[in-house]
Amino acid sequence: MPCTALVGDEVLRQVAGLLRSQLRRGDLLARYGGEEFVLVMTDTSRPATLDIGEDLRRTIQNHDWSAVRPELRLTISLGAAVARLDSTTSVQDVMRAADTALYAAKNAGRNRVAIRLAEASG
Repeated sequence: MPCTALVGDEVLRQVAGLLRSQLRRGDLLARYGGEEFVLVMTDTSRPATLDIGEDLRRTIQNHDWSAVRPELRLTISLGAAVARLDSTTSVQDVMRAADTALYAAKNAGRNRVAIRLAEASG
């Protein structure tokens, strides 16, 4: 049985690959901390963002993780921020809204998608 750190690294690699395989050309996926990822999508409405988030969530939940570790089951919580193109919303405002949404998804029971509107803080 592989050590826990190696299993965690492999899970992160596979999660990144699974998420990346679902994205559109021009979308950006990056690891943002220990086990968090940031996904940047442009020209995406709130309903489309929710649909994409749900597709990503189901992809992770339904993946066969047994090659990484027998009986491993994995789910993800997703937080998304939507910003208006003509707004004065900063990158920090968008990240803050996405982070708030992520914690809302986790606090609602995990394995969920939550979306917040990013608004200018200043």
